[in-house]
Amino acid sequence: MSLLLVGDFIVGVNPQHPEKSEMTNQLLSQQEASIQLGISTRTLQRYTKRGLITHMRIGRRVLYKNEWLDDFCKSMTIEAKPFQKPI
Repeated sequence: MSLLLVGDFIVGVNPQHPEKSEMTNQLLSQQEASIQLGISTRTLQRYTKRGLITHMRIGRRVLYKNEWLDDFCKSMTIEAKPFQKPI
């Protein structure tokens, strides 16, 4: 297996199957990311297209880091306001 540097990521490339590159457990496919977020793959694709979720493209593949998914969840979180009794 040879190594290839893509941005800040090291990709392990199997010479017998270069299309099946393995990231060092840092990047998730669209299917894996949608499962982690609890949304459909199509919804994830829409959010990605709108620029709501940071992602990386390698060829036709769209990949996500766990921290990018966490950042997206934090950006979608609405803080609860403290309860105040009506006067």
